[in-house]
Amino acid sequence: MKVHTSNYRMIGFTSEVPLEKLVALGREKGIPVVEDLGSGSFLDFEPYGLRGEPPSAESRQAGADVITFSGDKLLGGPQAGIIIGRKDLWRAAGRIP
Repeated sequence: MKVHTSNYRMIGFTSEVPLEKLVALGREKGIPVVEDLGSGSFLDFEPYGLRGEPPSAESRQAGADVITFSGDKLLGGPQAGIIIGRKDLWRAAGRIP
């Protein structure tokens, strides 16, 4: 699992593993990879000066199996979360027929 640092900060001798490397390891070991984007977004807003919120499509293209992000921060309104991912994992969890 990879978590965006929108709600916390790590200080000191730290490093971050690229999602692509986690995906490769997950594939090798047969373990689904989950990425939490924090606020996240549907689009890349960097061209408009809004930096730091990764678009969910980039995570999917990198191979993440499940991606979570905040619906309330993204769309406004009451507390909400958005989960996207592989249909076979949802079936295995009994969430869809």
